[in-house]
Amino acid sequence: MKLKELIEQPEQLDEINLKQAIAAGLIGTTALAPHAQAQQVDMEWSNPQGRPGVHQTVNVPVVQPQRDKLALAIASRYKVNYNFARNVVDLAYKHQKPTFPRAKDIIAVIGVESSFNPWAVSTLKKDPAQGLMQVRPGKWKVEPGQLTDIGKQIELGSTILHKYYRVLKDKHAAVGAYNVGLASYQKGDYNPRYVDKYVQELQYYEHL
Repeated sequence: MKLKELIEQPEQLDEINLKQAIAAGLIGTTALAPHAQAQQVDMEWSNPQGRPGVHQTVNVPVVQPQRDKLALAIASRYKVNYNFARNVVDLAYKHQKPTFPRAKDIIAVIGVESSFNPWAVSTLKKDPAQGLMQVRPGKWKVEPGQLTDIGKQIELGSTILHKYYRVLKDKHAAVGAYNVGLASYQKGDYNPRYVDKYVQELQYYEHL
């Protein structure tokens, strides 16, 4: 299934589809991350005749209930397909930083910036921001074609947030600078309502 088809076919989150969603596997696109990691476990199969058992290494999926809950919350809130939401969650965890941003911070910023639309383009006439995290390719010296990959969108957004956090030493300040740019923020030219929206988004996911 193509990414466009995936996003444009939101699932009804009833009990049947919930089970299907949690059991869903990989989607056929390199832009998406695997749903869950797998760990190798050594199994011993007993022999009823008392002979030595047979050892075999098998792959067992790791259950990730928090990520499942986050994906379901996103799918419900923004009316996007569960599989797409689940892969965004996985990518947020992949590109989170030890300090800031964490995965839920990334998810909250995505909600504010694009409402989980990977094709979103800002109204700026020069160097418009693109993608889930609305990165400006000219400013950050990124080829526009790279921003068609949601993994790259999230990686760049996370890197920018972390850079601003290292300079400003405060996550709310970093989010404010993400909206207007670091230089503008340091001059006092920022929008506190943007940070309020981020806080509201984050609160929506905090209990999950």
